[in-house]
Amino acid sequence: MNVEPIRKQVHVPVTMDKAFAFFTQQIGSWWPHETHSIGEVHTETVIMEEQAGGRLYEVVDDGTEHDWGAVLIWDPPRQVTLSWRFGGADGVFTEVDVTFEADGDGTVVNLEHRHWERIGERAPALREQYHEGWDPVLARFVEMIGAPAA
Repeated sequence: MNVEPIRKQVHVPVTMDKAFAFFTQQIGSWWPHETHSIGEVHTETVIMEEQAGGRLYEVVDDGTEHDWGAVLIWDPPRQVTLSWRFGGADGVFTEVDVTFEADGDGTVVNLEHRHWERIGERAPALREQYHEGWDPVLARFVEMIGAPAA
């Protein structure tokens, strides 16, 4: 089964360095965990360890950690590629590749979520859910990167 990757693109009004750092190092400040996490409202933060082989995980209010995946490629400020654990399916991972390209006084951020075929027969329906789900996630990233520091 061949399932088309999800491809999304946004533009942010900051340099590649800042866009990459905000997406990766500060993911806990912008990720909409209330709606897009395992713990939902109980999630306190999301952490991406800054190296190939690092973890991507959330921490809930009782200190429990839930793994989302791992960092496969860490190439600041150009690219981060993640294994993405499919919720509820141990050992089943898709892949999320995010690249950052300079564009005038800002940065184009390209996201590709691929390898849906690893999920099996439910892949087309799940791909569609994620296709819609990435829109509010990336919208929050764009909104928060332009917000003044608190």
